[in-house]
Amino acid sequence: MKNVDRKRPPKSVNISEDEEMAMHGITKTTVDYYCIGKYRYTNLEGAVAQSQRAARKS
Repeated sequence: MKNVDRKRPPKSVNISEDEEMAMHGITKTTVDYYCIGKYRYTNLEGAVAQSQRAARKS
């Protein structure tokens, strides 16, 4: 007998991303990035520190 995942519909059923996330208890968040030059930071303190390092090198 074939092992079937009862929580997930067959691949032939088209479900939305939101429906699939809900089935698995998954949440999605938005991340803000602070960019300085070619670097990206998720916190302002890191971006400020990079800016200060770059200023000292100039």
